[in-house]
Amino acid sequence: MTAWTVKDVALKKIHGNGNDQYKLLYKYRAELMRTNSGTNVKFRWKRGKWKGIYVCLKALKEAFKAGCRRIVCIDGCFLKGPYPRKLFSVVGIDSNDCIFSIAYALVDTKSTATWTWFIENLIEDLEMHYRGPRVQVAGMGTQFIIDLNDRTSTCRAWKLSGLPCIHTIVATYQNNEEPESYVDECYHVSTYQRVLWRDGQKLKN
Repeated sequence: MTAWTVKDVALKKIHGNGNDQYKLLYKYRAELMRTNSGTNVKFRWKRGKWKGIYVCLKALKEAFKAGCRRIVCIDGCFLKGPYPRKLFSVVGIDSNDCIFSIAYALVDTKSTATWTWFIENLIEDLEMHYRGPRVQVAGMGTQFIIDLNDRTSTCRAWKLSGLPCIHTIVATYQNNEEPESYVDECYHVSTYQRVLWRDGQKLKN
């Protein structure tokens, strides 16, 4: 038996089996909602498989709305170990100029779909409704300005790729719009058809 195997066995005896702990998530959700009524805990499923959990405690979201600055900072990081996941988090700034935790999510992959799911839940919890072409979004230690009319973000990722960046996705949902409507025309099916089809015939090679 190798040293790594012995270590793994010892950790399981101390902390329990990780697979078994995942089975307790429903009890975890029930306890959070019981002890803090109004808390939002949602699971993400795909083809019958568990893909993520979102948690926003009522005490935190109500405190944010009551006394924090109207600005949120969104970030994500990779978790290592036997169960590698992605952790999304959102924080605000309180009246003492300190970080104020608002919500978090644990997901299986970092993608537009999981970010969208996270942000949609966040908007619902914080009742964020903003209408206008320019939106200020905080993230990764700095501020970004998104102009929906000019289709630009000061992070420049949107302009370079033609695909809405994560900051733009936040802005579009705050503006009650879908990010897909801001995808560059070069990605549209109609553009593909115009380029590859001539007189009803698909170009070969």
